[in-house]
Amino acid sequence: MIQDHARFAASIAIAYILFIFSGILLHFINTHDFYTLKFSLNLPSTWIAAFVSVVISWGLWHRKSWGWWLGLSAVSAHLISTVVWLTQNFSFNNFPSFGVLLAVIIQIVFLAILIFPSTRASCTN
Repeated sequence: MIQDHARFAASIAIAYILFIFSGILLHFINTHDFYTLKFSLNLPSTWIAAFVSVVISWGLWHRKSWGWWLGLSAVSAHLISTVVWLTQNFSFNNFPSFGVLLAVIIQIVFLAILIFPSTRASCTN
């Protein structure tokens, strides 16, 4: 049972990667704008987020302590930057899109799973 929380967190990290790329592809399908697709896939931040998520999920799947620490620091930094952006740009006239809110929810669930004591206890390698 202790291993399951770390592997569940790893699955959430993989789901976040799929969420990033599915958002890019759905935008392309809806707009048929090849330039936006090319621009989104050429952004270093897209590939950095995907690479870091893969590393975190691999570390958590194999119950490595560095995977837990990297996951905790990455999701904390990303949540802080997202909350700062939301507080600066929030207005009821320009409410954040469903995708932004879903990304925040995925990150909060990932953080909640990580801070379970059993998740930390299972990541000891």
